[in-house]
Amino acid sequence: MALERPRLALRIGVTGHRQLAAAEECRAGIRSALAMVQSATLKIREESLLAFAPDSVLFRAVSALAEGADRLFADEALALGFELGCLLPFAQVEYERDFATSESVNKFRELLARAGERVFELNGPTAPETRSAAYESAGRAMLDQCDILVTVWDGEPARGPGGTGHIVEIARRKSIPILWIHSQTGAALLKTRKKETPLSDEALLDRLDPILRPPRSKDPDVTGSYRTAIPERPSMLSRAWGLFLRAMTVGIKLSPGYGGRPLSGPFVPMYLHFDAIANRMAGLYRGSYVTSSALAVCAVFLALLGFVLPRESEVWLSIELAAVSLVYVLTIAVNRKEWHYRSVDCRYIAEQFRVLCAVYPLALTAPPPRIPAHHQHGKVDGSWMEWLLRASIRSAPMPAGKVNPASLRQARADLLEGWILGQISYHRRNAQRMESIEKRSDRLVQICVAIAAASCVLHFFVSNHEISKWFTLGAAGFPAVAAAFHAIATQGEFRRLANRSEDMRESLEKIKKSFLELGDTPSFADLRRIANEAAELIVEEVVDWQILYRKPVEPS
Repeated sequence: MALERPRLALRIGVTGHRQLAAAEECRAGIRSALAMVQSATLKIREESLLAFAPDSVLFRAVSALAEGADRLFADEALALGFELGCLLPFAQVEYERDFATSESVNKFRELLARAGERVFELNGPTAPETRSAAYESAGRAMLDQCDILVTVWDGEPARGPGGTGHIVEIARRKSIPILWIHSQTGAALLKTRKKETPLSDEALLDRLDPILRPPRSKDPDVTGSYRTAIPERPSMLSRAWGLFLRAMTVGIKLSPGYGGRPLSGPFVPMYLHFDAIANRMAGLYRGSYVTSSALAVCAVFLALLGFVLPRESEVWLSIELAAVSLVYVLTIAVNRKEWHYRSVDCRYIAEQFRVLCAVYPLALTAPPPRIPAHHQHGKVDGSWMEWLLRASIRSAPMPAGKVNPASLRQARADLLEGWILGQISYHRRNAQRMESIEKRSDRLVQICVAIAAASCVLHFFVSNHEISKWFTLGAAGFPAVAAAFHAIATQGEFRRLANRSEDMRESLEKIKKSFLELGDTPSFADLRRIANEAAELIVEEVVDWQILYRKPVEPS
């Protein structure tokens, strides 16, 4: 997977009736709709060439290969050069029992072979009274693996879970564009959350444009273009921040860390890349205000040394000028390089990719950012990070494999040991570390103020001018030290970080409990549900930082 430019890809799923009175009309409607999708996608590609890798456009059709609409869709997609991916509600042997004739079974096997390794077999319940639950699980997983849904449907309300009407309603709630081929006439409509309109090139382009096209912006610095030019290694300022952390937490007994299992899957390179950039940007920003505060204190003491040691006043003045100049340079760099904005940008996408490493094997996708009504100005969902994330997901290999009790037990263990327990450990240690820094900063402020006060008092009792000059240095200098520690504590928001991490730890403990309560034989649906809850919890936390600190993308 390219780290700089993603491959342009589009995934189209299908749901529909098995018995079709107007099969040929439906086939023609599907063929026309898919051709229009290809045409609109290629037009977007021509207008956004620099945003995507030079590879050919990847079109993937996702189908359960049931009789009727699913197979018509797969046939027409393959004829147009689509890649076929299959998501089956049951193991192949069980699923084939749903097909009425040997010819139907043979057709199913022929299409399944065309999918190659892109087959995901679920182990849905096979009892007649619970069989619909298997189709619902497969339908929900399919919706997580598609960007557009084609439905061959009579328009009637859902008759039960897992049916065409039910899957269409779920897609509508998820704001997935729906290409509706009427099962009785073959007429094509574009269905949205609020209305239905005749399918046309213009209407389809309007729906595909916000999905595929990168965000427009007047300022290239908020499009993410900077990410390819930033080295992943820590900076000198990052080391200054690390030194401050170690100095402020020396002697503190932290909870033991948790190594966990290494990440795996197609999104690991993306996570490692953006995690390193986010750490570098955060280190630059935090190191800059720690260094600036230290230099400001040095400037005050250097100015006072010119008074205490007048013979070397020019030396102290020169050094003070250098310190003040460095503070100015750092201030300009922070504003122009936007280290803080960039750090939260990259942290957002890094955490989304880490979530994907954990949940993608369950055919889940990264949860969309949920933005409160009073923070709609944040525009996280229209940012370059969200675009790059979704583009990377679309171009990633489709999840594949066979779901069975052993694989589900392994998946639960991977989610717990490779993800949740590590997050719990991180937030526990971070809360302890931030709380310690907050308390020590307050204590140092109090000590510095006490030294300054004592220096002032001593002036009343010491008449020797040479000695009293040093008391002046203490009386004037230590308030500056106190102010510096207070400024660092305020800028670092250590108390707030400690509270956030503690709240996250408590919430993740509940997720951990939910995973453990599944027992040794978790169901695919339950595992997906809890994993999705955990993903939403983690993403909501990083979205909150986005809203607080990120500059929104301004449309050109």
